[in-house]
Amino acid sequence: MHTSPRRARGAGCTPVEAFGGAGNSGADVVATNADGFRVVIPGKHYAYGNRVGSKDLWRRGGTCFAVHEADVAVVVTTASAAAPAEEPAATCGIVRVGGGALAAWTELAVPPPWEAGGSEHGSRMSTA
Repeated sequence: MHTSPRRARGAGCTPVEAFGGAGNSGADVVATNADGFRVVIPGKHYAYGNRVGSKDLWRRGGTCFAVHEADVAVVVTTASAAAPAEEPAATCGIVRVGGGALAAWTELAVPPPWEAGGSEHGSRMSTA
């Protein structure tokens, strides 16, 4: 899965940089939102039935904040999260977006997940 910069641009982020493949240190998109916050978006493309686990979130939290100096880390996935992934998301302050919520954000039908009104703000990952 290549995390589309369109989601970040549609959320009012500028500038937006897209990175792909190996060597991106866990960041597929790096953007700055309208409030000046650095948003780092790693993507996880998993087949149906596979889940993002705690190891994925611990790694992404470490690289998003320590390496990419994120103010906001948003992990997006085509899948959902395993229950143990809630702890690192809450501890690191990672916003998670998956399943139907990812589709809604892709279509720009919902606000950015890091906004207070966003349905995926905090440590929840929607699969609806």
